[in-house]
Amino acid sequence: MGNSLELYRTILTLLVKTIPPSLSVWPSIQSRARYAACCYRRLQRWLSNDKVNPQAIYGPLITQHRSVEA
Repeated sequence: MGNSLELYRTILTLLVKTIPPSLSVWPSIQSRARYAACCYRRLQRWLSNDKVNPQAIYGPLITQHRSVEA
């Protein structure tokens, strides 16, 4: 257990040393996180939409791809 604690301490120390001291980097990280969350929410809304049937749209493409692979 002592080795894993030392490993985590070393990783954390290296991580802190590699992060630039300027906080201007953080907004871009937050922006990418917001963009990912937005894409996830958009996909969830699309999949839960009763008017959209993803299986009807992508089913033939997947079937065709599987037949080409075989």
